[in-house]
Amino acid sequence: MNYFLGIDMGGTNLRFGLVDEEGKLKWSSRFPTEAGSPKEEIFGVMKKGIDQGLQEAKVKSYRVKAIGVGVPGCVDFKTGLIYTLVNIPGWENTPLASKIKEVFNLPVFVDNDVNVMALGELFFGAARGARNVICITLGTGVGGGVIVEGNLYRGSSMTAGEVGHIVLEKDGAQCNCGNRGCLERYIGNRYLVERALALYAENAGVKIPEPLSPESLTQAARNGDQVAKAVWKEMANYLGIVLGGLVNFFNPDRIVIGGGVAEAGEFLFGPLEKGLKERSMKIPGNLVQLKKAELGVNAGLIGAATLAMGSKNSLKFKV
Repeated sequence: MNYFLGIDMGGTNLRFGLVDEEGKLKWSSRFPTEAGSPKEEIFGVMKKGIDQGLQEAKVKSYRVKAIGVGVPGCVDFKTGLIYTLVNIPGWENTPLASKIKEVFNLPVFVDNDVNVMALGELFFGAARGARNVICITLGTGVGGGVIVEGNLYRGSSMTAGEVGHIVLEKDGAQCNCGNRGCLERYIGNRYLVERALALYAENAGVKIPEPLSPESLTQAARNGDQVAKAVWKEMANYLGIVLGGLVNFFNPDRIVIGGGVAEAGEFLFGPLEKGLKERSMKIPGNLVQLKKAELGVNAGLIGAATLAMGSKNSLKFKV
């Protein structure tokens, strides 16, 4: 059995996983990192994590055929060069793939974290059997990955999928990207908390969940809290507007929603499916299926490993 190493690079931790050719996770581990840590320190953690994985999983090094890395930012997939990372300063123009390859002498492939999540869901998750897919991750930010005829679509500058920065209101709230009225500014975690506080203030007799977060809002909705339900419905309405437009444009057969916010379940997916149908044209709207991502917290690891598999021709798709 051959294995592929997936690395999920976040702002405060690195996750590592060994994945076999059937998409099964044999081993995984997480290493915390300090925000703003020097790059050389991060590279040291990467080496430690990979070495530990091979040892603990009891896998011979020659069985590991390639390494895939998912990063939260803009990447030149062809060269493995990081242009910029969201919320991780100091990585501009870093040749990440070549740096890792220098140490391990294995093929290394680097891509945006939502792109790799889309690949993982396509082959081993909620998008299996589909040909045209839109994957959305909901959390602090809002990201997208697009599959066209079974292959990942990256665009001319390899930055396709920035669905969170589709503008909903031309004079809307200021977004971190510098624009105004972006979708992310209305449905990201920060917005959910802000909007919830405003709605609870209008309903003074309703107890505010503590600590206020997407998770506590979900639990409050399960307990019958009408304010919490209203927050989720409003979020679903915003997302439904954008997804309806994407359905009309791309005509996908499946939309997969992942990220921590997707754990809201019926309180998000119920009104979202309704809004999606209302905002899309009849034929493409009736065709598309809305699914919750299946790979959960391991989506980044399995997705990064899937990227490596495809790059080594272990899966039939073009990278």
